[in-house]
Amino acid sequence: HNSPASVVVVSLARSLVTMLVRTPLARAHACISKTRAVREKLRARGSSHIGGLHNVGVHGGLVGARFVPPSATTSSTASATTATSAGDSDANAQQPAKQTMTRTADAPAWPQRSLLCGLARPPSDEQTTAADVQVCGWVDRVRKFGGITFVDVRDGTGLLQVVAEEGETWHERLSTLGREWVVHVSGTLRARKDPNPALPSGYCELADVSSVTVLNLSKEKLPFPVTHSEKETEEPREELRLRHRPLDLRRPEMARNLRLRHDILRRLRGTLDTYHERDGCEAGVAPFVEVETPTLTRATPEGARDYLVPSRVSPGSWFALPQSPQLFKQMLMVGGMERYYQVARCYRDEDLRSDRQPEFTQLDVELSFATQDDVMDVGEALLCATFEAAGREAPPRPFARMTFEQAMERYGSDKPDMRYTGLVSYDVTAAVKGRGFKLFDESKEVRCMVVEEGKSISNSKLKAPKGAVAAEAVAAGAGGLLFTRVCGGGEALEQGPAPAREALEADDGAGLKALLSALGSPADGSLLLFFCGPPAQNSKCVDRVRRYLASSELGLLDGDAASEAAVLWVTDFPLVEYDEELGRSVALHHPFTCPNMDDWATKSSANLEDVRSQAYDLVLNGVEVGGGSIRIHREEMQREMLAALGFTDAEMEEQFGFLLESLRDYGAPPHGGLAMGVDRLVAIMGGCDSIRSVIAFPKTAQASDIFVGAPGPADPKQLTELKLISKHE
Repeated sequence: HNSPASVVVVSLARSLVTMLVRTPLARAHACISKTRAVREKLRARGSSHIGGLHNVGVHGGLVGARFVPPSATTSSTASATTATSAGDSDANAQQPAKQTMTRTADAPAWPQRSLLCGLARPPSDEQTTAADVQVCGWVDRVRKFGGITFVDVRDGTGLLQVVAEEGETWHERLSTLGREWVVHVSGTLRARKDPNPALPSGYCELADVSSVTVLNLSKEKLPFPVTHSEKETEEPREELRLRHRPLDLRRPEMARNLRLRHDILRRLRGTLDTYHERDGCEAGVAPFVEVETPTLTRATPEGARDYLVPSRVSPGSWFALPQSPQLFKQMLMVGGMERYYQVARCYRDEDLRSDRQPEFTQLDVELSFATQDDVMDVGEALLCATFEAAGREAPPRPFARMTFEQAMERYGSDKPDMRYTGLVSYDVTAAVKGRGFKLFDESKEVRCMVVEEGKSISNSKLKAPKGAVAAEAVAAGAGGLLFTRVCGGGEALEQGPAPAREALEADDGAGLKALLSALGSPADGSLLLFFCGPPAQNSKCVDRVRRYLASSELGLLDGDAASEAAVLWVTDFPLVEYDEELGRSVALHHPFTCPNMDDWATKSSANLEDVRSQAYDLVLNGVEVGGGSIRIHREEMQREMLAALGFTDAEMEEQFGFLLESLRDYGAPPHGGLAMGVDRLVAIMGGCDSIRSVIAFPKTAQASDIFVGAPGPADPKQLTELKLISKHE
């Protein structure tokens, strides 16, 4: 032991210990002083005995102390170290025990539990009690009734009541516990005399407590209540919850949401893993394979800004975080995987809202040798599995289908909420144009929405600028809202602008008859709302007014209607759309979507916007929860598509050379796929207004994480290594 090597090792060890404990000792000093002060205060009051404090130590800045009843021996307590406050007294003690608090460097205790709180059930009839049951968790609340103390201990599964009567060894200890303290309690499980049927574990309790160990403390006054046992008039502010996110995750709502997310993801994976077994591989259905794709890749044009990552080893070059695994999953099809899936993390630098995050999760699926119907069948199986995982009845299959053109004309949206199907708009341009009413005659398109329950909506709400319904149309871009009502047994009009009615009733009511015929002969008393303008503007107005009427005026989403599931496939999307800012056409989905082959055969540069695509979106209650397409698998068609979008040959090779090479040289199979938004699905299944409620550590609307302080400044040394600043800056 006296060798030079031993001396060096001992010297280094002493230095390390000194460095590790100096700061924790300083932080612990105040807590130790307070413990001594409370002890002396109790002694001054003449307490018959003050429980001993043993194994007091400092561990990472926390004071370790175990409260031991006077009947216990020092040796029986030397094996556990806990963090708590002083003040125990033992009412059963006959003589004050001469025990003192000593400091040690023993490690904290990591006690094991034999039962989860929420899974506790009364013992069987043959065995009325279960002895030596151990639970761990947080103190949910402490209640005192007369000489009895009740402590609700909470873990991830639920609550369990711990009870001790005055005179029992651990009664005083339990009565001094604070909210959200971390504890380990041992005792006997027994049936409760007064069960609480609201809790699964409410039929039993932990009594005859044999030990109470405080594993850690919490702040005396927390930023917001964690459980419903603390009555609050309103929900804590989201900013406050995000700032203290670990505490927020203990709240029952958040814990439920994250467990629901886990259940849904597990069911989705299981559905894909066993999908081929349903039909049998002998029928030509290959099994799915889960494959991870890179998160450090290169930028591709997918509609949003990329998050860029500088390369240290290649100064001036940048990685991009993937907006989706789109090209990689197509390369997996070229690589022969045939059926792939992945729970993928995706990143998009775009303006945020309640259903968007800069980083999000999607279930990505791709299939070789599959038709559009094959892919949609997988999507239906996945959505039904989501409902089942959430404990809800799955919607009947096959799901309804509607083309993009039909959805936009009838509902003004490519993701219509079909829980209320009665609010439909019709193109009545041919019926009303040329009748002598200037607004109709000069409008590029006239659409009319029929509101059969419109009697409940007063005229004042339909008149701009103060009318609530008219205000919705104006907010969507309309100059106002023209309305009238059907009367006379469904053969005449009343109210609204007289010039419009007079123009329609002229020539023996030719215009009126044409209008009512185009609307499908609406019932007497129906309210007619007219939208006059360009088709795109009319669609926005129809969509916004329709949603407002359903939710705020007609009560179509009240009660059970809100929880109903209306599922719809929207198909035949346009291949491209015109971008006013860029002054050219851009891909509506992405440039790798296969066009409708009939439309593509007759296309020209002048009518490219009339070409439909083999794309499809899955809509649930007015929210797009998934979507996909059949992909281009021929190099010549892919080049033609990119050229139509304005890419030069050089730009094609620079950005998509690897894709074009794979399609041309490696024998790419026909393939298609879809992706489903996990965050949105879980939010809908959990009844949440924002996807931030189903993500453990989300970003704010400003794309920041206020809990960890991200984004934040980088160390200048790192920036120098990345060649982003020079050594002289």
